Amino acid sequence: MQLLNIEVHTNIGNKGVVGVIRGDGPCFLLRADMDALPVTELIESDYKSQNAGKMHACGHDAHVSMLLIAAKVISRYRERLRGSVKFMFQPAEEGGHGALFMRDDENYPILDAEPRVDEVYAIHMGNLINLGDFNLSEKFMSAYSDGYEITITGKGGHASSPHLCIDPIITTSELVLALQTIISRNVHTKYKAVLSVSFIKGGETFNAISDTCKIGGTLRTYEIEVR
Repeated sequence: MQLLNIEVHTNIGNKGVVGVIRGDGPCFLLRADMDALPVTELIESDYKSQNAGKMHACGHDAHVSMLLIAAKVISRYRERLRGSVKFMFQPAEEGGHGALFMRDDENYPILDAEPRVDEVYAIHMGNLINLGDFNLSEKFMSAYSDGYEITITGKGGHASSPHLCIDPIITTSELVLALQTIISRNVHTKYKAVLSVSFIKGGETFNAISDTCKIGGTLRTYEIEVR
């Protein structure tokens, strides 16, 4: 952004970056998330991640690219700009509360400093709509996302003697099915909610019953009362 003659602030909230174009009038903030996920990219393509175990599986690399292009275009026509623009590149969107850390960083108060932000805009890609279309909502665009993790503790032993054990994997299997009834039998049908079990970890070998089994996932809701 420095090449575009844009004022740049780095290391905000640890790794955040903010660019500023100053002018007279209201101030708009454009935001993009830039973190990756701990996923190994298996596809062979020219855009495959160059870092093992890290992948832009949610399209955040595209978000960063779009915001950089927006900064380039706005900078080119800054003489027509009636106001200010802040370009916010946010880390730790995937459950790390990166925006909060950037906002509350007392050492780098650029987000809260003059020009004060009047409106914030962000965009997220998705492959479920047609190319060229946009999804807009008057009420909710994104849901609350809450992660959970449950550890079931039993009594391990040899797989040939399950009667001497308390098998946490059996209990976990029952629990996974029971969790699915929370939405279908406890949430009013006028609301939307999704509860997903996204991992199960239990045992290390084929001939032993483990002491513990762990599951985890996410809960997605819109209304605070449903959450």
